[in-house]
Amino acid sequence: MAALSAAALVIAAGAAFAQGVPKPAAIPDIRGPNGVFSLLPDGANWTKFQTVRQIGVRCTDKACGGERVFCTIQTRADEQARPGVALADETATKFGEGVIASAPKDFAASYVAPFAPKRFGPNAGHWAELKAEGEPGKLRFGLFLVAAKGYDVAFNCVTPSDSWATHQPKIEALLASLKIEQ
Repeated sequence: MAALSAAALVIAAGAAFAQGVPKPAAIPDIRGPNGVFSLLPDGANWTKFQTVRQIGVRCTDKACGGERVFCTIQTRADEQARPGVALADETATKFGEGVIASAPKDFAASYVAPFAPKRFGPNAGHWAELKAEGEPGKLRFGLFLVAAKGYDVAFNCVTPSDSWATHQPKIEALLASLKIEQ
């Protein structure tokens, strides 16, 4: 999962959290390479954002009370990946180890719950929860790894630690709305 840079996920989340989530993009949907997946933010709870280095969704101020809650999305080419088939346990384990090992020095990252198979709506994948404490504060991450045709797809969802329980159902509903092309 080297291409799904674990360090980039933690660093990007920390930087985005510290600087604020990028402004929503004008085009509301997100499509994976070759159209293998799509995610259509509803506009009420989630809006798309895109920068030169990141694409994802952010929770609207109204839905999340102005807190910075967002999910970044990354893909990695994987000839073995097939829709509806969970990624190998070792793929998820390596990814999680990379996230923790690559955390910036001023963040102490650790598992709250290690990767385990989980389904959000029709999407079977692996889910883990991590926490990171340091500058700019205490963050909670939900990582969801799912297979699409020829690609591994990672969703890195971030909230302030104190409000994880409030925002987790919104994140889970978002992941359930993901459409993976068969």
